[in-house]
Amino acid sequence: MHRRQFLQSSSLAGISLAASRLGDVADATAAGDTNKQSFDYPIAFGAWINDMRSDPVPLTDWPAHQFDDCTVDSAIAVMDLMAAHGWKYLDAFGLWATRAYPLDIVSAFQDSARKTLLDRLFQAADQRGVRLFLPLGLMTWGYDEIIAKDPAVRRQDGVANPHPSAMCGAQEKSWSYIEKIIDTAMQQYPFAGIHMESADQGYCSCPACTGLDGVVGYNARLNVRCADYVRAKYPGTITMTIPINWLPAAMTEVGVTPKFTPEEMAHVLELSQHIDIFMDQGHQWTFTPEDRIGDLHCAYGTSGGRWLYHSARYDRLAFFVPSPRGTVENIQRHHAMGVRACLLYQGPVVNPGVEINTLAGFMAVSDVQRTWEDILGEIIQTKYRPRTPEAARTLRDLLCTAEEGFYSQWVHADQRFFDIWKIPPRCEWKLNDALFGTSPDPAMYLLEPYLTPEGRQLYKAALRTSLTLLDSVRHDCDDQGRIERMRRCLIMSCHLLNSVIAAKGEPGWN
Repeated sequence: MHRRQFLQSSSLAGISLAASRLGDVADATAAGDTNKQSFDYPIAFGAWINDMRSDPVPLTDWPAHQFDDCTVDSAIAVMDLMAAHGWKYLDAFGLWATRAYPLDIVSAFQDSARKTLLDRLFQAADQRGVRLFLPLGLMTWGYDEIIAKDPAVRRQDGVANPHPSAMCGAQEKSWSYIEKIIDTAMQQYPFAGIHMESADQGYCSCPACTGLDGVVGYNARLNVRCADYVRAKYPGTITMTIPINWLPAAMTEVGVTPKFTPEEMAHVLELSQHIDIFMDQGHQWTFTPEDRIGDLHCAYGTSGGRWLYHSARYDRLAFFVPSPRGTVENIQRHHAMGVRACLLYQGPVVNPGVEINTLAGFMAVSDVQRTWEDILGEIIQTKYRPRTPEAARTLRDLLCTAEEGFYSQWVHADQRFFDIWKIPPRCEWKLNDALFGTSPDPAMYLLEPYLTPEGRQLYKAALRTSLTLLDSVRHDCDDQGRIERMRRCLIMSCHLLNSVIAAKGEPGWN
């Protein structure tokens, strides 16, 4: 290689009617190539490489540091799906370091066992026509040990203390560490692009950093310098900026989300002349006013709307939240806004719901004109291979029921989410509210603000209906174990939901 409500009978009938629109065609086909519309930059996002692993690491804090055969095999399983749908790029943190690069940087790249695993990962990618991005914390994330040991990169944050997790961008020595990471990584493997995040763990607040031209201006400057370095030294490398934490992560009132001001937008527009993608991924929401997307000089990207972030501690078969319809419709809506890059979050595709969501996203980004019914029909036919049209329809009813049973309850939940978290019920969400911990995650998504007591009863009805439907076609598909894994997911979800209902003293757990 070279470098480089729910479901009472009436609502169930409505869901079944929606599912029936999927049709009885044995093989769903995509729209013709002449009419095909797609995103320019389809990027599968790990996000941390162990978020995709098929086997949980229940006692490991986030982000999971393990790098083993399961790590690689799980990433390859995602790349198999990518290759089948023409996706070229995979982006995942944690290839060499999680929280801290060593002071010398280079030793992080010299572990022979890790290099053997990475060689296998990159060889598998090459065989599938997939290329990886190099994720880079730009002045923040990965530098805690360096900051602690090298006073030269420390700078007062305005509160009389050095920032514990962010280097000072005004110090040339800080840049020497950044450049050393880039050069060492790029010399080892053929990265297609570089993913830059400059504020994930905070930023320097000294007079020469955010004190000079504000948070957005400072972070834009960091990204310009890094992108210019990469473009000059490694021509053809895709440069991508993620503006996480450039603006506050809370709403001031329901429905009012922070957006770049005209002054801040001027910094973003200047940055856009130096990069290929401004990936406004939107953990809670996007920062760019919709009417300013067309002003950018680079591709504008998002994460396609709503997604589930998967903790590596959570059992891979203890939840089931398929959302093929929502995934497709959100991606189509973003494309209509002018979005041309998609950073699609990945997870453990051993979970059938995760696999379905992943495939729905891949197919929608590859051709935004396809309907969700068409896409879901193809997924069922290719992955479950039902032996009869009736079995296909049952699987479609099941998936529509499960999706509607959970997500329909978010439609009018803005106030609940705002009261608890000051965020709307969309974009990134988690099975557990918090990423951190060293114990198997609790199923917090079964509590408020996701589900009210009434919502838990409705969701339980959806799970019971889904399990009944699944059992009726349990032996009618050539599904390579997917049906049994789905059955385990549904049973475990019912266990957890009933436990919550019983613990809260609510009726109807039995």
